[in-house]
Amino acid sequence: MRRKILFVLTLFFIVVIAGSQTLSEEANLTDHEKAKLCLNKSLEILTEMNQSNFSILRINDSLYELESVFQAQEVLLKGNRRHDFSLVLPYCEDISNIREEAFDAIYELEGLKKFAERFLKEGMNISSVDLIFSNIREEIKSERYENVGALIEQGYEEITNIQASNTALNLFYKTTTRTIKDFFIDNWIALSISFCVLFVLSLIYRSAIRKWIIKKKIRKLEDKREVFRKLIQKMQKDYFEKGKVSEGEYEVKTKKFSEMIRDIDREIPLLKADYMKVERVSEKEEKKMRRGERMIVKEKFKKSAVVIKEKKIAKEKERKTGGALDGSRKIAKAKIKKALKKLGAGGKDELDENV
Repeated sequence: MRRKILFVLTLFFIVVIAGSQTLSEEANLTDHEKAKLCLNKSLEILTEMNQSNFSILRINDSLYELESVFQAQEVLLKGNRRHDFSLVLPYCEDISNIREEAFDAIYELEGLKKFAERFLKEGMNISSVDLIFSNIREEIKSERYENVGALIEQGYEEITNIQASNTALNLFYKTTTRTIKDFFIDNWIALSISFCVLFVLSLIYRSAIRKWIIKKKIRKLEDKREVFRKLIQKMQKDYFEKGKVSEGEYEVKTKKFSEMIRDIDREIPLLKADYMKVERVSEKEEKKMRRGERMIVKEKFKKSAVVIKEKKIAKEKERKTGGALDGSRKIAKAKIKKALKKLGAGGKDELDENV
């Protein structure tokens, strides 16, 4: 254990001594030598940034100024005139700072991406986060690295808000689902009857309902289109007149709003065509209903005529049957009278009892 501690302390002292030697060597350099070193380092930074696919317009501008000042001081040095190579050093610092800001921006963007992948799930509304990512990439592309930090913080905050709201929605969904399930169990008979009634009504008025739904969709899309147009006008005013909006944000938002307006312009004619189809179908259904009503009236008339005819036939049969019975009764009475005459008075009493 002691050997390990001694080894670590030895390494620490070696690093400290090497660092102090480097610092002392740099402190002993002249301004001319420091300017040469920083010029070479700036060239290395330019190469590194180019290989890392960064835009290098700002570094090129600073490097051009650096070389101009350095060459001017060398001309003064060669002519034994007063010179000051320390004027070169601020340009070197500027180039070094640009490099650090550029790589910091990339590292922070990668960290934000990993954070988003971890907490944002499929089905969440992440359009606001996508817009922030787009703005960050635009700032990096335009070499405005100093603006990236604020956007990164905004991205973390937005992702946290979306994740929190989604958690609350999930909790609400679970609670609501449980409550609705109990409600259905307790009132399933009344609900079944209501659904049946609604189903019948929907069959009767389906064309009118579809027309109303399509009209509502068209009106909603037209209102949405008007909102996007006003937003584009506001963006143009903020960008061209007030200068409140960056070029990247202006281009991204106007492009997105324009695409949405084009989608709406394509969707509205399709809905209008559907409305016309439904209207034609409803007219045909009305004609069929009228024909059906006429057929029902005719059928009822036919049935009533048949019933009347059947009643007449029944009455006629009854009349005929009644006449036949009257004739047989007369014959029976005549026979009884003859029998009475033959039998006499005694037989008459017996016959009356039998009758």
